[in-house]
Amino acid sequence: MTKQQLLIASILLAMTLGQTGCISPLDRTLEQQLHEQLVLSQREYRKAVAEGPVIEIQRSPSEVEDYLQKPLEDGTKPIDIADKIGGPGAYDGETLELGMDLMGGGASIDVYLKRHRMKKEIELIERKAKGENRGLSDAEKDEIETKKAAIEKLSAEIKAKETPTYAMSLQRVTELVAKNNLDIRLAKIIPAISETQVTQAEAVFDAVYFANVNISATDEPQPPTVALAVFGNTQQNTRGLETGIRKTLTTGGQIQISTEYARQNRDPSFFVVNTFYESNVLLTLTQPLLRNFGSDVTRSQIELATNAKRESVQDLRERMIQVLAASEQIYWQLVQAQQQLLIQTRLWKTANDERVRLAKRLGFDVTPSTFSEILS
Repeated sequence: MTKQQLLIASILLAMTLGQTGCISPLDRTLEQQLHEQLVLSQREYRKAVAEGPVIEIQRSPSEVEDYLQKPLEDGTKPIDIADKIGGPGAYDGETLELGMDLMGGGASIDVYLKRHRMKKEIELIERKAKGENRGLSDAEKDEIETKKAAIEKLSAEIKAKETPTYAMSLQRVTELVAKNNLDIRLAKIIPAISETQVTQAEAVFDAVYFANVNISATDEPQPPTVALAVFGNTQQNTRGLETGIRKTLTTGGQIQISTEYARQNRDPSFFVVNTFYESNVLLTLTQPLLRNFGSDVTRSQIELATNAKRESVQDLRERMIQVLAASEQIYWQLVQAQQQLLIQTRLWKTANDERVRLAKRLGFDVTPSTFSEILS
């Protein structure tokens, strides 16, 4: 093979490898594209809310509001007392008293009630001493210490029997749902399959290396001739190798560059030698002019696979939005249920304290009928 043939082969090889079919390292993955779409939609939503009109509300002064903001004799405001009793931070630091579960685990509600009563008794002793403008007596201090020790013992019993609970933020819930939800995991498979189908369709334009080996041996009878006194059998052995690169073009054609090397042996031979060699460099270009012409035909499968991938990504996005919205709704329902439980627990304790207080006054200024009515 001459230097000119090698140069032509190198140029054509570089041209064929530079065609469509290679994957760029800058291509984004499916998860990155989906994450960017979610971030972009969230930014557009916030921008639309920020650019919205400002709604101004005017109202006349309220007598109730003025009363709540007016300080009492001790300097506290009724609004502060109301917030402490039932405001947004009224239940900060309080734990859920769940009682026994369905499997019999956890402390009974009587243990919680007993601990609550002891705390109230301590508050009453301290309040009584404060109302009389005096300090605690030794007997009262001993009683308080005894009750605190009993409260610690009950708290340890509750902690040993209670079902462990774990706090979890909404962001953590969303991350776990997106990672472990079976519907989302199943929906993620289809975009992955579609992406593989796109790669499979693009592989049509990848260059193909080929090599063909040809070996033949013939033994042909040769009758005598008038011109040449040659007769008998003619034996011919041929060994050939063809190798090169073939590539489909986006126009529908095909380009091929190859080199051939052949060795032939003929006996008897009309030439001086019986064995001779032959080498060629071939460049072949085929291009249909009517049917299967143009990139619209050759890239049709790629476009179909790409559209199927986009559709599967949108289906995955829709499914993720539905599942995450449902998980967020369940999360806030759980928060509401916990808050309602705290409120009901406080009301129940208050009602029980009132029952104990009225039971002590039964027979004095509380009639049995009134007491029964309160219990109901």
